[in-house]
Amino acid sequence: MSEPVSTAENSPLFPSVHMWDLFRRLAGASAVYGLANFGIRALNFLLLPLYTRYLSPTDYGQISLAETFAAFLSLVIALGFDTAIERMYFQHLDQPKVLASYLGSALKFALAATACAILLTVTTGRPIFHTFAPHLDIPYRFLIWAIITSASAQFLQYQLVIFQSQGRAKSYGVLSVASFLITASLAVGLVVFAGQGASGMLLGKLAAALIGLIVVLFLFSPVLCAPFRWQYVRETLALGIPLVPHQLMAGGLMAADRFILSYYRDLREVGLYSIAYTFGGVMSLVTMSLSQAWAPIYYELARKNEEDRRRAMGRICSELVLLLSAVACFGALIAQGFIAHFLDHRYIAAARIVPWIIGAYLAHSVFTTFMLAVMQAKRTQWLMLVSFIALMANTILNFALIPHWGMYGAAYATIAAYVVEMIVMYFVAQRLYYLSYDLPRITAACSVFLIALAATQCHWPDNRRWLAMVLTGALCFGLLAALGLKHAVDLLRTRRPAFGS
Repeated sequence: MSEPVSTAENSPLFPSVHMWDLFRRLAGASAVYGLANFGIRALNFLLLPLYTRYLSPTDYGQISLAETFAAFLSLVIALGFDTAIERMYFQHLDQPKVLASYLGSALKFALAATACAILLTVTTGRPIFHTFAPHLDIPYRFLIWAIITSASAQFLQYQLVIFQSQGRAKSYGVLSVASFLITASLAVGLVVFAGQGASGMLLGKLAAALIGLIVVLFLFSPVLCAPFRWQYVRETLALGIPLVPHQLMAGGLMAADRFILSYYRDLREVGLYSIAYTFGGVMSLVTMSLSQAWAPIYYELARKNEEDRRRAMGRICSELVLLLSAVACFGALIAQGFIAHFLDHRYIAAARIVPWIIGAYLAHSVFTTFMLAVMQAKRTQWLMLVSFIALMANTILNFALIPHWGMYGAAYATIAAYVVEMIVMYFVAQRLYYLSYDLPRITAACSVFLIALAATQCHWPDNRRWLAMVLTGALCFGLLAALGLKHAVDLLRTRRPAFGS
């Protein structure tokens, strides 16, 4: 009598893929990335009271504008190389000499392009800046310092991407935290002890970025000595350049609502919305940590076009959406209580906005999961289209909703635009690199979040709100646990040797 054929339904897992080990790798790497990302954010938050004692609001305004301008310019200068290098790393993984030549070629071109861009900015940028922003009250040297800082820090990002691709999460965490500590030490020294104000903050960050650049170039020295091949640069440019408008439009998607809100409403409402966005943005740290751990595993699995691997990838993506939905539910349900206890009472109105922003980031998290298929197919021009559709939807909805509902309208427009982005990306991803996602479970998990969102928008009596949130949380987590229970049992039944061992 023949043995039954192994399938996703009648077999615990997939014959050629060690799922237990994949989940273990994913959990371990996500924990390390999460500790680094949240740790840096927490340390930065703790430094704010110190900085605000020695920096005036005008100083902060100049620093913020200079760094915002530099960040957008840096996106153009970087040419999308960080994301492109991560994808191309796995294409050459089986050939160490070719991989070294690829990395060396890409990095040498990036160094040359960055140096030329900085030289042009220093020599010809002043008249251009004063022509297009004559009323922007920022010393031009601040812009130069911020641009050099941002461009130099990009090479640290390349090293972090390579650590991420190599699965070296601890090295990633050590380098990230060390870079932050050096930056904070120099900034505190120049701002607090030397009394240099905004100049001290920007110069401290510049010095730290240059130190980081020297360290990274030393780490890169073996591949920088490898032969240069223009074909490797060409394929990286082809993959990376379409990412630049995608990243610019993604930045516009995050910033457009505040500018439109400021046109129709007063700065108080803009401030409340910005606070809500800051708290809701914590969800993005969870997404980033999971993505940093999952992307290298995804590309590693996709190198061999096997049916079991594709089914496993779709399965893991579906499980990640369950996890992200649970995090989103938790954040939404505690948001109002957290803001009520830790912020001044003037900010309590922001509490009901936070769950909407968390929901928007949940949709963006699912988009990020689908987006890996576009990177695997090396069809990044599709990202421009999806980002454009989301940006247009967001802009139209903001103009339609903000005049009537103010910051609530901005929140509604934000979540709607990210949902549109997620849905469009799903169809694009399935066209370019088909995976067997468990779409009913993904839809059910996102629907559970809607229950939590609805509970946060009800007007509960103050003495009963906590009970309502606890009961809603029990319902939501119970439903999510039910969605994941069978698959968790299957996983525990199949513990195999290490993936890739």
